[in-house]
Amino acid sequence: MKPCLLAALLCLSTLALSQTVVERHGSLSVAGNQILDECGRPTQLKGMSYFWSQFQGGEYWTREAVKWLADDWRITLVRAPVGVGYGTDYRADTAATMAQLRPVIEGAIDAGIYVLVDWHAHANFRDDARTFFRTIAREYGQYPNVIYELWNEPIGEQTAGAETWREIKSYAEDLTAVIRQYDPDNLIVVGTPFYSQLVDEAAADPIIQDSLGQPAQNIVYTLHFYAGAHRDSLRDRATRAYAAGLPLMVTESGRVGTNYGPDNTLDPAEWDRWEAWMDERHISYTKWSLSTKLERSSSLRNSASPTGGWTENDLTPEGQWNRAHFRRVNADLPPPCE
Repeated sequence: MKPCLLAALLCLSTLALSQTVVERHGSLSVAGNQILDECGRPTQLKGMSYFWSQFQGGEYWTREAVKWLADDWRITLVRAPVGVGYGTDYRADTAATMAQLRPVIEGAIDAGIYVLVDWHAHANFRDDARTFFRTIAREYGQYPNVIYELWNEPIGEQTAGAETWREIKSYAEDLTAVIRQYDPDNLIVVGTPFYSQLVDEAAADPIIQDSLGQPAQNIVYTLHFYAGAHRDSLRDRATRAYAAGLPLMVTESGRVGTNYGPDNTLDPAEWDRWEAWMDERHISYTKWSLSTKLERSSSLRNSASPTGGWTENDLTPEGQWNRAHFRRVNADLPPPCE
């Protein structure tokens, strides 16, 4: 091989190795039931979710921890659940919550991974959500890294307890219009009824336009599962929704059941079935959670530094599994777009 050609190939190879996840994929979009990258390739992101912002684990919402997760755990997506509705939440101390959130967003931008900014609520706090997403879109909408999750697990109005797709859809149409004033194209993820499980209801009546009558583009719908509790019936429901053309993102998942305690039972075999189902359809997911809370799905021990650099002794058994898992499934990044 000629020396000049060899040098050029080595240069290209070095460039490809140095490119971040976002540099390889660029801006994401939706076509049919698929998330596509800037090259038009079906794209599956795999990463971790933090815990509720106002509870255990808030000290890990740092730029350094996000960089560690990107470099050492090799996650391609991190989720930041801004807690609303319980304790000292976003509404009780907006300034402190935003100060906690910004390092995660900016850390993801610096590390070149995607970040899911999650309005982590059960009840409908539409006015607060409008203010929140207007701020996020105005400050960070120019970055392809940012993905908006409008409503974590909707259970409807507090007073009525109604779990209706009609209410969620109206809320999402309104919030989409707010975001699109500042960010015309980044992905928006819409919650679905009954704790983001009844995705077939959304598939029967998807969002076509926002509240201002503008076409609603790059919309994805939320599916949540925990392998110890959610099995074939939920997977069948999700399969029907996906087959009907609904693009899905699993923004919260786990190997445990829904009893979030220290004795919660793992179901690795069922997780493997769910993961095969997601991989077959290129469905992105984040796993719960980066927290020190005393529950089986938590990843971190109290010895873990807020700035990363964690050893195995700093990780719970599930945290050790998570690190090994993401290092394996995200080992081979796609080539950069031409």
